[in-house]
Amino acid sequence: MKQIRFSLICGVVCLALAACVHGAQEETPLPQGEPAAFETLQVAGQDVISVNFSISPSEIPSDFLYISAKRETDADITFSFTKDAGNAAIGYYTEGKTDPVEVPLDSAAVTEETQNQITVSLKKGLNIFYITGDGAACDLRCQVEPFDPDAVTYSGSTRANEANQSS
Repeated sequence: MKQIRFSLICGVVCLALAACVHGAQEETPLPQGEPAAFETLQVAGQDVISVNFSISPSEIPSDFLYISAKRETDADITFSFTKDAGNAAIGYYTEGKTDPVEVPLDSAAVTEETQNQITVSLKKGLNIFYITGDGAACDLRCQVEPFDPDAVTYSGSTRANEANQSS
């Protein structure tokens, strides 16, 4: 009986120590530093939002489009790009609400313009679109067409409050 009790106590202590060690492990830190600067960045439109830019993206996300929605709506995104060899991805998330959704671009050099289309769900709030990569130069044209354009209250290359402050 004493051996069983001793074995149970040792087992509980081992499990507790294992839980402490597991809880003390560090998470992988997010990339630090500044995002890559855009060589060019143009945003236009309301019903169909168009974005054109050139960048050599780093692993730190470079935000290129902010869309504020007063209610959830789906949107078609059509993007065309050329790029040097290397990794790059475009992605989006809703500020403070969702994990990012990323679409990798071809890792090989793309010299002839390639076009892709996806449908995404714009959530209520600020939807932030970005690009990341490993430094491969990219030229990208992107059109976002919300299914319900009246749901979009703002679109631009800066956050809505930043745009209002600079006016």
